Amino acid sequence: MSTIYDEKKDEDGFLYVTYSGENTFGDQNML
Repeated sequence: MSTIYDEKKDEDGFLYVTYSGENTFGDQNML
């Protein structure tokens, strides 16, 4: 995790993560 932080951190020192709760692997009715 520290490697990712060092490579991707913003100029302000924070590591910003974008999360999407959208169903991206198909339809819910596939069960």
